[in-house]
Amino acid sequence: VSKDYMTHGILEIGVSRNADGSFCHAMLVNKPDHIPYLGVDLDDKSYLNDLSKRIHTIRENSYNQESVRNYMKEIGMDKISILFIDGQHSVNTVINDWLYSDLLSDNGIVIFHDTNFHTGPTIFVESIDENQYNVVKYFEEYNDYGLTIAYKK
Repeated sequence: VSKDYMTHGILEIGVSRNADGSFCHAMLVNKPDHIPYLGVDLDDKSYLNDLSKRIHTIRENSYNQESVRNYMKEIGMDKISILFIDGQHSVNTVINDWLYSDLLSDNGIVIFHDTNFHTGPTIFVESIDENQYNVVKYFEEYNDYGLTIAYKK
């Protein structure tokens, strides 16, 4: 495994409870131990921390990008392979959280949750420049909160 690959991690904004069926649980159970994970949440999620598996959480508002980015550096995460946005659902917060996409690795993806239900993510994903990103929506036909993935062309 190359050193660069080991520094490309997962940034989850809005950490769900770590229960079967949650996205957080799926990521933490299935990610390789050498891939760093950082969960950012307004609530304390430190019970998820496991240094041997490079699982870290920070109790922080995602608007405090300087603090989040500094913590990423502390844990050796310089790029993001997966950016999962599921924090506050206002348009302004989704715009703020999208700003972390400047750290996406070449093959990185952004996953938005609640794109069928909450106005902020719904409006934002419709405004993504499809000349720069492929945008794929999932679960539109179901009575579900929805999921949208964006990745660089």
